[in-house]
Amino acid sequence: MSVDDMNVLLFKKIRSKSIKSIVTKKSIDYTNHGATYVVYGMDSLPIHTEWDEKIKVGDSILKPKDSLKIMIKSNSGVSVLDYEQNKEEILTTNF
Repeated sequence: MSVDDMNVLLFKKIRSKSIKSIVTKKSIDYTNHGATYVVYGMDSLPIHTEWDEKIKVGDSILKPKDSLKIMIKSNSGVSVLDYEQNKEEILTTNF
């Protein structure tokens, strides 16, 4: 499967989610090529490695359905992270 095909599948799964929650855990799945996730509520979301320092446990995470942008609210401010701006890094679709 090509990078573009992987991104289409990933983006479809991410767009289907509506998120209003608190990050409860950050996790690395070593059995899945070191995939990095944020865990919130009873669900998780894969993140890009460069986002790791931008998202902390306890931050609010918001994402409207049909969007590829997540908003992270923390004590230090608000960050908007966009999956479409990081298409070169292949993320897992197993979430």
